[in-house]
Amino acid sequence: MASNEIVFLNGPTLSSATAVFIDDALTTCAPDGFYSDGSVVREQVDCVLLPPVICPSCTTPCNTNIVGEGAEGTYYIDTNTGSNLGAIVVRFQPLSVPDGIIAELGANSYNGMSSQNYGWLQGTVGFPTYVGQTSADCGIVAGSPHVDLPIFEYKQSGFVETSFQTVTVVSGQLDLTTSAPGMCTMVIPKTSNAYTVLNTYIYGLCVGTSFSIEIECPQVLPTWQGSIGWATGDGACLLNTSVQYYYVHVNGSGGVFGLYDMVFSDPNGEFPLSAGFYNTGAMSPSYRWIQVDANGVIISFGICVDDLNFIVEKCYTNEQVIITAPGTLNPGDRVLVDGHPGCIWEVISTTVSPSTATFISSTTDPCTSQCASWVIENTIGTPLSFNYEDCDGNTITFSLNGTQTITLCARQILTTPVGLTVTLDDCDCSSVPDVWELNGCCDNDTVYAIANVPVTIGDLVKVSDTSISNCWYEVIGTTISSPTTTVVLNNNGAFNCSAVCCQYEVCNTDPSNSHSIDYTGCDGVPTIITIPPLTCSIVCARAGSFGPSVLTVTFQSCTC
Repeated sequence: MASNEIVFLNGPTLSSATAVFIDDALTTCAPDGFYSDGSVVREQVDCVLLPPVICPSCTTPCNTNIVGEGAEGTYYIDTNTGSNLGAIVVRFQPLSVPDGIIAELGANSYNGMSSQNYGWLQGTVGFPTYVGQTSADCGIVAGSPHVDLPIFEYKQSGFVETSFQTVTVVSGQLDLTTSAPGMCTMVIPKTSNAYTVLNTYIYGLCVGTSFSIEIECPQVLPTWQGSIGWATGDGACLLNTSVQYYYVHVNGSGGVFGLYDMVFSDPNGEFPLSAGFYNTGAMSPSYRWIQVDANGVIISFGICVDDLNFIVEKCYTNEQVIITAPGTLNPGDRVLVDGHPGCIWEVISTTVSPSTATFISSTTDPCTSQCASWVIENTIGTPLSFNYEDCDGNTITFSLNGTQTITLCARQILTTPVGLTVTLDDCDCSSVPDVWELNGCCDNDTVYAIANVPVTIGDLVKVSDTSISNCWYEVIGTTISSPTTTVVLNNNGAFNCSAVCCQYEVCNTDPSNSHSIDYTGCDGVPTIITIPPLTCSIVCARAGSFGPSVLTVTFQSCTC
């Protein structure tokens, strides 16, 4: 295993020297072995240095994803960090089986990390920290010392067994958790190029150990603007955000903090922020301040009361706006918003983002009390029927012809058969077409309909309802009643009800005498018929043309 030792050269650099010594008088040769200054490595044999080898050929490049699994042992990685300065971010995922980790850069060692699931984890300073799931501990401490464990050194594309060692673990090195810790993030500051190789040791002392690790190349950390630290979140709310800080994401992304992210006062990740509360300004609509622990790890978030607004969503749609409201609103409460007449909005959550609409008042009315304009489309080629609740609370059945589209006023659409699409058009009914009151030419039956064609009072029209689609109706006015059918044809003044031919049944209920009745036939010719006692006859006549008679006339059909 590599170690950091003070040795002396008989030349200005390792490349130009001929031997390595353990004293500055250059009288006692260093032991045989390999020596590296981070740039080259040379083997010394009998106090003679063999030719140098450029170190990148024997170290692993940064930004390499490495996986280790299977055998017990120590897994050793030498990572060439290059010449850049900044923060070296180590992403280590031990899964459930505990593994120990420690990294060394020059004379400094690092064993603390922020866990994705638990925050800061760190054992005894200067020793490996073991992280993983408590229930998967195979007796790491109890089994100490672990004798003759193999050492696996990472070479190019995998771990190679090189030698053996004995490993002793004490309880202070363990920081195990109830479940797997998730990705663990370690930040190592590189502030000079005195040392460019990071030595990382991972101790897998349990059978079935498995881990992945990626050591990122050094880079200057991204920045964020915040306040100075404060003792409370409410106090931090009063501070300006003029201080530049730096961060490493653990659960956050895109510059928006997540739980257990790490924050620093310098771009190299050398100085974690002090414990306290920091105003983050408008970084996120979900919070305005963060709480940081003594390790620079974010452990909680909060909002500033004065900035508290509410996200509200329009009933039956996904449209959302932000309002400022006096007092407190809770999710599920309902409100009215200026500029949206008739619309009821439901409170979804709080936010610190600025308002985009104006609060009018709270309401206890449910979404279903809102009388709105709906666009209903039959997307298939056959008729479809559906039910809706009209603005008076009545359940109405409506039938649409194939591929027909209508706009109607309703509280809610109660049924949506396959092929029917329903869209909220507006929260009031100002855009809904008039409902027309129609009077049947043949039977004086009243029908309420919306129109797919232009109509006006006095027109003769036909409707879509298949049970009466052959009948002509006269438009006699508009109504507030709910429509039950649709006008689909207008005769545009070609004739009036007196020219419409209908089928009637004429009955003589007199048991003793015959009686006559006069009417206008469908051809326009006046006609008189006589009906014997207790007899009925079917006739075709123009609508409303029967003269006075003791006979009973009953409408049968709109066709003859």
